[in-house]
Amino acid sequence: MAVRPRQHEELTDRIAVGRRSWESRYGVAAGPAMEAISNIIRVREIIVNFMESYLAELDLNFLEYDVLSVIAEADAGGLPLSQIGKGARKYFGHQTSITNVVTRLDERGLVTIAPDVNDRRVTRAALSRLGTNRLRKANQMLADVSFGVGALSDAELESVSALMFRVRAEHGDATR
Repeated sequence: MAVRPRQHEELTDRIAVGRRSWESRYGVAAGPAMEAISNIIRVREIIVNFMESYLAELDLNFLEYDVLSVIAEADAGGLPLSQIGKGARKYFGHQTSITNVVTRLDERGLVTIAPDVNDRRVTRAALSRLGTNRLRKANQMLADVSFGVGALSDAELESVSALMFRVRAEHGDATR
């Protein structure tokens, strides 16, 4: 059975072409899910690349920005290194990866690393004044360009967030 493109699809859309290929091989039942997840993954790549192009002006990459943002949410005493991965939105392969990123940020003066005053076995990371200022500038810069999603209205962005929340909640990532 030939699969017909939907009206909104362009023949140059690799994901739409991939869906048609998928459906011709495996049937149409999972076609919408396959296309949706392919779009989500591709949009994530596009947005991270977009954000990194702006963050580069501040000598940051997305991962460093993400780690600074997580540390900024901690109290004045900073955050134990072991807890950074739980809050960071990009996956870390291992705790060593987190330590490497935090060490690079420390070497550049964006964070300070110190033993926990109550438990010397724990190392805490806190934003330095330079790190706080750099994060503030990064946040303003990204907000000025709508984090790369300026093509969507506020109502559309709210819909996207609601839909993604439902998926996250289904997988145990979020509750209200």
